[in-house]
Amino acid sequence: MRIVILLGAIFLSACNTQELKNKEEIATVPAATIRPYLLKKALIDYNEKSFGVRIYQLIYKVAVDNREEFNASAIVAVPTAIESNDKSYTALENIKRRGFATVIDNHPTKIDKNSAPSFASKINNFPNSLFLFSAKSGFITLIPDFTGYGTSASLTHPYLIKKRNIANSKALLKAYRAFCQEKKIPINIDVGLYMVGYSEGAYISLAALDTFNKNSTKVTLTIAGGTPALPETIAKEKLESNSNEGLLFIAYLLYSYSKYYHDIDLKKIINRSYYPTFCTLFKGKQSVADIQNALPKKLYGEDALLQPEFIENFESSPFYKHLQENSLRDLNIKDSVKLFHCKNDNVIPYSIAQEELDILQSKGTQTTLHNVEKYVNYKKSNHVECGIYSYIVAEKIFRRLRLALQGY
Repeated sequence: MRIVILLGAIFLSACNTQELKNKEEIATVPAATIRPYLLKKALIDYNEKSFGVRIYQLIYKVAVDNREEFNASAIVAVPTAIESNDKSYTALENIKRRGFATVIDNHPTKIDKNSAPSFASKINNFPNSLFLFSAKSGFITLIPDFTGYGTSASLTHPYLIKKRNIANSKALLKAYRAFCQEKKIPINIDVGLYMVGYSEGAYISLAALDTFNKNSTKVTLTIAGGTPALPETIAKEKLESNSNEGLLFIAYLLYSYSKYYHDIDLKKIINRSYYPTFCTLFKGKQSVADIQNALPKKLYGEDALLQPEFIENFESSPFYKHLQENSLRDLNIKDSVKLFHCKNDNVIPYSIAQEELDILQSKGTQTTLHNVEKYVNYKKSNHVECGIYSYIVAEKIFRRLRLALQGY
């Protein structure tokens, strides 16, 4: 199925049930269609240029420990311009001569499998970063579905499991390079590779950056916002506070870890009255709101999610051990990192960002921490709102850096 969007109309060139092939174009969104959206959101000025976007699905093979293999998917959004006398066409030709810069967008957690970027793009529900980086600023945007979504939807998503997410990121970058070579898309990876992530996506970005550097791949700048870099510390704090704001975080971790670590037995962790329901919540068919409504209102105590024995022995449990294994305390990153966070984040405490800053700086990483709220006049922002602002600020920083390094 290939979708062409023109002035708000949608034309389908094949039936909806047709499976897309690797590197096949999903959609073309002309600048004339995108521009009103960018103007309405105040992302561009009236006299500022903007681009159309051509979106491809990328399917690639991921190997974990050189044993387990599966197909994963992503979308690639490439800026376009049609009219040869339009200033966006001239700008695009200049970009091509100098080589496209690429932004890898490791998006926040998406529990509903239908919201995966490749699936959403097929039904015209395009990720916002696609408009921000590609349509507004002329970057190629590379957005993975993550393991457990898109073509790998039969798998459980490895939520905050470092090794498995790194394997996907490595395979994605390799496949993207091959894709650009095959499609004859000029990219400048040497000075034009950027990475942004928020929440879980920030965790994946930092873990991937560590591995990229070990493989001599340079990322010009990584912006990681609201990152749960230290899951063992966050989990302890959530248990101590026993608030409903920690419920979804702990619940999703438990479900995901139980699928990948065989020493985690949910029957010994989840209260018996909730266990049957709990096992159905994270299969990718329910929204976050539905899951939150189905969960109890607290982690422990009367009518709570977790059994008392698990709470009492938490720090000696296999679950806590695996949280420590997946902590980002052992990174040795060579490239520059900006940590974004909001002091009023209600999910990931600001103290986590401060601690991760200390860890990275102690190992020589050029790292700075930025309170995103100062960019929006110190408007108090929860975890979700902070993510929106983080992307807007990231685009401005990437664009300025690209101008300095590539001249456009």
